[in-house]
Amino acid sequence: MIRLYNPQWQYLPFHQNPWFQAAVACALAVAMGIAALLVDPLAGFGIVFGAAGAIILLKRPELAVIFAFIASSTLFNAATHTSIARLADGMLLLALGMIVVRWMLEQHFTFVPTPINFALIGFLGMAGISGLLNYLGSVLNLAAFVPEFRNWCYYAIFFIMVNLVRQKHQLMLILKLLLVITLICAGLMIAQYALGSSVNLLMTGRVEALITQDTKYDTVTRILPPAQSSVFMGFLILMVILIVRPFTRWSLVLLVFWFMCAGAVIVTFNRNFWVSAMLIMAMTGVLCFWYNRPAFGRVLLICGIGISVLTAIPLLMPGSAAAGLIQASAERIGSIASSEQVENDESLRWRDTEYEYAVPALLANPIIGVGPGNAYRPFDSRLDTVGHFSGMRYMHNGHLWLMVKGGIISYIFFAIAIVLTIYRGVRFWRFVPDLTLRSVALANALTLLVLPIQAIVAPIYMQVFWIPILGIMMGTNEVIYRLSGLTR
Repeated sequence: MIRLYNPQWQYLPFHQNPWFQAAVACALAVAMGIAALLVDPLAGFGIVFGAAGAIILLKRPELAVIFAFIASSTLFNAATHTSIARLADGMLLLALGMIVVRWMLEQHFTFVPTPINFALIGFLGMAGISGLLNYLGSVLNLAAFVPEFRNWCYYAIFFIMVNLVRQKHQLMLILKLLLVITLICAGLMIAQYALGSSVNLLMTGRVEALITQDTKYDTVTRILPPAQSSVFMGFLILMVILIVRPFTRWSLVLLVFWFMCAGAVIVTFNRNFWVSAMLIMAMTGVLCFWYNRPAFGRVLLICGIGISVLTAIPLLMPGSAAAGLIQASAERIGSIASSEQVENDESLRWRDTEYEYAVPALLANPIIGVGPGNAYRPFDSRLDTVGHFSGMRYMHNGHLWLMVKGGIISYIFFAIAIVLTIYRGVRFWRFVPDLTLRSVALANALTLLVLPIQAIVAPIYMQVFWIPILGIMMGTNEVIYRLSGLTR
């Protein structure tokens, strides 16, 4: 006899409920039938493939986070690789929908409360209200609003991490896959540097001869793919793991991985990356000096290894490509300390011109802003080039971008979320029993502590290759605290 209902089904996970499985099978059958009638075979295959991906996602929702990372923070560009970006959007929407569906169908599934929930909801909510009010006032460009607000919504990865990553093996899978993907990107960036700017190995991003002030280095290549954010985070997390965990034979493997990420970070020639890395190293050293003296000794050892390598290469291999890279890096980092060079730096003067427009735009719309995607200034020949670059919706200061586009209230909510994440990281990291997760929690907290400095000169908080990483960092820390029993 076929039973149409069993009281025990209510205790099963929703994806194991026979009624749910039957509904999914019927939906797939209908979708395949419609696809066969209305679309070409390739599109039909895409629909079936997407449906299969959705079923896999029901079993492993953490894969949505991985795919969003791949689509945004590796070697793909959301503006040009639109099919990949849309697939990532669909997976994230499905994962967010799963949270609601599981809450409705599973008796023991509840939303995970964290102190950051309200702040992030307020941040995204106020940005949406800003767009709605500006649209009703006929001052919002809807075609420009959608792609920029999409970037804002990627902060919702935090809620996917917190509510769907419930077990340690899920979190470890995410961290391991992120590390593998990051190392692949780092290797490709190093290979691109070896090939030079004449051959483009990467699918997207800038590959160009380095220019520092008025000096052009023809033999030194600057590489800035979307993966710049992931290799920077990989470098920082591996550094903190090497410091916090006692040395074992696996530490040598991690040290090789760290050098790979370090090489990729160097060839970006992002001075804010380098300064931030030094600040995080110093702060890690201070915390270890207070709470873990053996780890402080490892801080000194890693610093010594890094300095020795950077000093030995120019001495042992003068005239080599590696020596030229280190010399160009030293000259570029040294330009920060030169007041004359800072005063004449063209990129900094560019930002001054942006402030001439951004500050009045903020004062004119302090509460709701001009709306995500809206232009905050007119065309200016000092900054814009017809047919090449139009920065009327872009600015380098990430803080000001959030305030001008979403309003001061939205920015305050965002700042609260960041401050709470930093506070909880500094407070809880040393109580996490797993040393690897302890290192990740500390690295995330310290990175979020220095990013506001970077965001003054780079729009990190609104760059599509940074936003998923920020959501993953914030969510990862909350998952670590919950798994460690540190939820208060």
